[in-house]
Amino acid sequence: MVLRIEDTDVERSEVRFEQQLLDDLRWLGIDWDEGPDVGGPYQPYRQSERLELYREHAERLLAEGKAYLCFCSDEDLQADRERAIAEQLSQTYSGRCRALDGEAARGKRAGGEPAAIRLKIPEHPIRFHDIVRGTVEFPNEVVSDPIILRSSGMPVYNYVVVIDDALMEITRVIRGDDHLSNTPKQVALYEALGWRVPEFAHLSTILGADRSRLSKRHGATSIANFRDSGVLPEALVNYLALLGWAPPGGTREIFSREELVKEFDLTRVTPSAAIFDVEKLYWLNRHYVKQSPAGRIFELALPYFQRAGWMPDSPDAEAQAWFAKVVQLFAPSVDRLEQLPHRAQAVFHYDPEHALVHDENPEVLQASKSAAVLECFAQAVCSSEAARPGGLGAEQFKFIMNRVKEESGAKGKDLFHPVRIMLTGSHSGPEFDKLIPILEEGSQLSLPRHVESVKERVEAFLGAWRKQVT
Repeated sequence: MVLRIEDTDVERSEVRFEQQLLDDLRWLGIDWDEGPDVGGPYQPYRQSERLELYREHAERLLAEGKAYLCFCSDEDLQADRERAIAEQLSQTYSGRCRALDGEAARGKRAGGEPAAIRLKIPEHPIRFHDIVRGTVEFPNEVVSDPIILRSSGMPVYNYVVVIDDALMEITRVIRGDDHLSNTPKQVALYEALGWRVPEFAHLSTILGADRSRLSKRHGATSIANFRDSGVLPEALVNYLALLGWAPPGGTREIFSREELVKEFDLTRVTPSAAIFDVEKLYWLNRHYVKQSPAGRIFELALPYFQRAGWMPDSPDAEAQAWFAKVVQLFAPSVDRLEQLPHRAQAVFHYDPEHALVHDENPEVLQASKSAAVLECFAQAVCSSEAARPGGLGAEQFKFIMNRVKEESGAKGKDLFHPVRIMLTGSHSGPEFDKLIPILEEGSQLSLPRHVESVKERVEAFLGAWRKQVT
């Protein structure tokens, strides 16, 4: 695999874009044998550093009569396009400079008149084999004589990729089907230069759910977007591999990188457009988050909580151990890691007044046995034994809930939902036996935002609740 930086479009090529590309590929786990950062036998690997090479081959085609000088101005070409549109004709180059005498043309250029170099498209259909689409043929009438070198001296994309692919001994070109119309021009160049034509495989276009081309309105559209949102690289690779391709049998969806290498076959790529289903990607990501080592998810999750102002920039060992428990509790329930602070909000951000009015909470709190449940639970939690720092553990909490059940006569949702609202602000959430120790341990730590203990939450909620009732 060769990594080549195609940067002849000066206005759109910046060093930061190249670095982003390198960073994205490395993050995905994709490696290369040759490239600008590792070198190789066919360097340089930036097209902007190979300009003299492109000019030499363009002049060779010119000298062999396979290309010609074009003196048409931008105004001339625009007028031709407008005329073709008005007459409902193909917008191909008129060929007005094709018949110019070669010596005379070179004399005009030597005299300082700006001239581009155009390839002569042969007078026969251009045919090539595509691994995905089979035999593809373009009538020569629809393939305009393409410019290969602009009058400014800068080469064009369809020309430089042919020179580079041939000289770098590329045998297989895999790309999007939006390049299919470029291929006949490139095949004509290979033939004009006397070089072997590589195999082509044009992959199907990726569409959004509305079957239009994938764009920003469909959400994240760059590798960096997905990485920043907390999608794991193995999930993204797995999902992208399934777009327009299916393994034998067609039902399996989870593949490791090694399995993809073994199973992937271009002959099983479909030419029909693929639909980018972001929910399917997130489903895969949840699977990989659950399968990942806890330490890895801890490291990836920490920056999201630091940006929220809930964890210190350099947490000590005690804070790290506690935070690892928080991540372990909430990570299995998120589609991407950026959701973790919101999912764990009940731990870091407790608001009793909001709890009284949030969502379906008022209906739960107004149930016939809720008042008794809350009073019994509060009395038990605020007793001297449970009130000691770190005194309320999972087993003691279970004992208290059994006592509240007996005294209030409540059970099931009627028992647990009011208590959950009192402690977290919501009637749904993680298991109490895991949550209670996290609240108690967190309340003893020095964090940017204080984590309230169970007792502190009970007292705050009772104050807001009684005030509301009054």
